[in-house]
Amino acid sequence: MNSSTILIVDDTPSNLGMAVSLLEGRGYRVAIAQDGEEGLQRARLLHPDLILLDVMMPGVDGFETCARLKALAQTRDIPVIFMTALASTEDKVKGFAAGGVDYVTKPLQIDEVLARVDTHIKLHAAHQRLEQQHVQLQAYQEDLERQVQARTVELSTTNLRLQVEIEERKQAQRALEESRAQLRSLSARYQENSEEERKLVAHELHEDLAQILSGLRLRLGALGYQHGAVVPSLGNQLEDANDLTHKATAIVRNISAMLRPSVLDIGVGATLEWLAARFSASTNIACQVHIQGSEVAFSEQHAIVLFRIVQESLANVAQHAGASRVDITLASDAQHCCLTIRDNGCGFDPRSKQGGLGLLGIRERTLTLGGSVEIESSVGSDTEIVVRIPVAVVADKLPESM
Repeated sequence: MNSSTILIVDDTPSNLGMAVSLLEGRGYRVAIAQDGEEGLQRARLLHPDLILLDVMMPGVDGFETCARLKALAQTRDIPVIFMTALASTEDKVKGFAAGGVDYVTKPLQIDEVLARVDTHIKLHAAHQRLEQQHVQLQAYQEDLERQVQARTVELSTTNLRLQVEIEERKQAQRALEESRAQLRSLSARYQENSEEERKLVAHELHEDLAQILSGLRLRLGALGYQHGAVVPSLGNQLEDANDLTHKATAIVRNISAMLRPSVLDIGVGATLEWLAARFSASTNIACQVHIQGSEVAFSEQHAIVLFRIVQESLANVAQHAGASRVDITLASDAQHCCLTIRDNGCGFDPRSKQGGLGLLGIRERTLTLGGSVEIESSVGSDTEIVVRIPVAVVADKLPESM
């Protein structure tokens, strides 16, 4: 059922009785006004969905009534269908110019009136829906624009805050890198000073204490030669003292060699072979050195660092690995010198703290040479430490005499 309201403005509404009856039978609510002024008032009050407007009325005619309806904001959108006996083109154009949407001629054809009313009621309803949708869309668009503006402000604020945080983090990262560089520099200086002290102590042990012990052995020998026949018991005591002196000399030379092996003057390869032999002799763990390619002419600083790295690695193997074999490989190409220490021990998780200080020392020593360390191991498998040092760094730091 239709619930729309139709206003009929006609000075002789009795002529429209049948039309009114049919419209109400279709569910329309019908209101009637008998002249233009009354029609204007009722239109403002009822706000009907459609107006059937007679043209020929006394006083305010249909054309002026329609024009005044269209001039009011609250009634301008109501569709108006003229009812007229005027059939000339001029009158029709005048009706459309006044704001009418259609017209029917008198005497009225009921089917035609109903068809046109139904059509324009539907068009008006569709127009209202479109207007409502337009209003809703506009409101939604405005709300969306407000949300976009608010979100833009929020994003701008967040972006600014992120930029500040990024800059702060960059500054913190730069400060951290500078701190790390300073720590590495201090570590390198400490290691350099430590090696110098070891070298000095080794020299003093080898040159001074070893000579004193050698002199003592000569004195003991001379004392036995001079007085051994006179005091028979003196010979055995001098022999014991001589053995102790010999052992002390060996210990001094061993300490001196560990502080700064003299074989370093021959080359890194020979030093590693000497270290491997001593390791095997002291631990009963087979240790082999493999030299691949031409050996790089390391500076003393680089040679000592490599020696300490291998020394630290072998100490870790002896303490933690439970290995029966260690292989040390020194290889070089155009870009890198590569030192590999591999054992067949029980392995460990590189992320754990096992051997932590030893591995940390290896990393720090490698970083002083501008190199890198890779550790491959897992519980129950072999362990491999690979140290790579740029050949260019080694060459740049060689003494000028080389």
